[in-house]
Amino acid sequence: MNKNILWAFKNALVSIIISVLICFCPFFLNAQQTDNSLSPSATTESSDFQRGSVAGTLTAVYEHIGIPTSLPGGTVSGALSDIKTTVDSFAPGNIAQQSTLVTVGGQVDGVATKLGTPSGSSTVTSLVDSVHTKLGTPSGGDTVVSILADILTDTDDTITLIGNPSTASSVRGEIKAVKDVVDALGSACTPESSPFSTGSSGGVFCLTSSFSLSASQVGVTIDGSNVEIDLAGQVINGNNLVDTIGINIDASAASIKNIRIKNGTIANCRRGAIILDGSSNTIQDVIIENIMITGCNGASATVHDVVSFVGAKKVIMRNCTINNNGNSAHDLTALRLNGCTRCTFEKIEVIDNAATNFSGFVLQTGTSCTSNVWSECTVRGHEASSVTGTFVGFSLESSANKNIVRSCIVSDNEAGGSTVTGFSSTSTAKNNFVSCLVHSTNSSAISAFVRGFYLSSCTQNNMFSCIASDQSSSAGTAIGFDFQSSSLCSAKECTASRNIGNSAANSMGFNQSPTSAGASGSTLNTFIKNVALANSTTATGAAGAGGQYAGFDETQVSVDGINTDLGGAWHNVALTGLV
Repeated sequence: MNKNILWAFKNALVSIIISVLICFCPFFLNAQQTDNSLSPSATTESSDFQRGSVAGTLTAVYEHIGIPTSLPGGTVSGALSDIKTTVDSFAPGNIAQQSTLVTVGGQVDGVATKLGTPSGSSTVTSLVDSVHTKLGTPSGGDTVVSILADILTDTDDTITLIGNPSTASSVRGEIKAVKDVVDALGSACTPESSPFSTGSSGGVFCLTSSFSLSASQVGVTIDGSNVEIDLAGQVINGNNLVDTIGINIDASAASIKNIRIKNGTIANCRRGAIILDGSSNTIQDVIIENIMITGCNGASATVHDVVSFVGAKKVIMRNCTINNNGNSAHDLTALRLNGCTRCTFEKIEVIDNAATNFSGFVLQTGTSCTSNVWSECTVRGHEASSVTGTFVGFSLESSANKNIVRSCIVSDNEAGGSTVTGFSSTSTAKNNFVSCLVHSTNSSAISAFVRGFYLSSCTQNNMFSCIASDQSSSAGTAIGFDFQSSSLCSAKECTASRNIGNSAANSMGFNQSPTSAGASGSTLNTFIKNVALANSTTATGAAGAGGQYAGFDETQVSVDGINTDLGGAWHNVALTGLV
């Protein structure tokens, strides 16, 4: 029989089959109900989707939408990319971009082509048998019509799977379902439900439940590089027992890098919530994010650091909260840096903590903490008015140089000690405070100094667009911006308002002291376009005596030109009166 006769015979037979299917199709379509979903929790009747692995799922999708079944490049991401590229090219409602797939015969030919059935199949029956064998559809009998009906049912299910327009599904939705499978199963995560060490080999570790610590125990010890710790919303609880630590990065044996800690709570750890100990070897390239730290009260009569970084470089800590730690029995620092460089702190909230002497962020004296950045961090709600202790929101101590503090807030804090300060910089150089705010920081102690911004023995520190407002020292002195024995520093476009001490003479917006020549004096500091408003009910100096009005004060020599030449580029403004 030549090819033309065979083709005519085939078409005639297909037409007869179509007619039969039109009559029986509703029966066959209703005879099988399947739930073809790529969701990990779903089940399906097709054996192609029972493979139990990401690769199997992807291969099954490949077979149904007409891509070669091998995973390109051997990677899941490559497979997903290939599927998406192919599916995006489809016309809506079609399995593949083939005009022949419009009849049952066309469907069979198209599926056969995609599945790679033998090209030598010369009859519809043998072709259908081959396709049927490939698809693994129920036999339903041994006739061509029943086999075709099985294939038609399977094809409809496949169309539904990849995005039949008549359903709520979509091609992109199904691809996302594949991605969800990959996200859930694609990365190897070691489950943990009790204290553990990562070892030196690295890996991904996920908490499957919260756990508590015994005395002197560490929740997670990271002693190798390339580690990710996902707390997965769980809690490491130190039970307020002695020397408990939440997470400790220990570089005593070797340098450590590429660490990520995220998504959970560390509570009631007496020695510290997170410690990076790079005193022996460097710790670098660490990300800490979305961590809540609470209830870490420390040991009595010791300086307690809730978070401590030693010898760390290029650490990023963001979106974390240090809340309700400490008590009035000891000193507390929320976060201390010792010998750290190029670290970044973003949106760290230090809220409602307590201590005898409290510090929010500290760059420890003499340890060369340089080139670190704080952005949108907050220290607020410290209350210890009955305790004779000190308070400082941000403290840059000796040798802490070239740091930037930007858009940070110190607000609503109170202490009973002799010094209460929002931002402090002592014996440092080249630090910049940009768009920072100190508001409502107070002390009732006798002869206390309450300061918004304090520079002591500094050089080349700068303040831009900063505000110090509503501070009070009911028995002492309140100053918005205080320059003590500092040189070559500047304040530009800053505002000091309603900083009220126990007298007019002790209520100042800007203060520079002393101003005598020599190493101990404050010299060559620059004040540009600053405003001092309502820092006293009366003037601190007589009008005309160097133009010294309420808000600006300078020991020995008055700030020249205050309230004069208001159109000049260097003018400052001081206004008296309460508002």
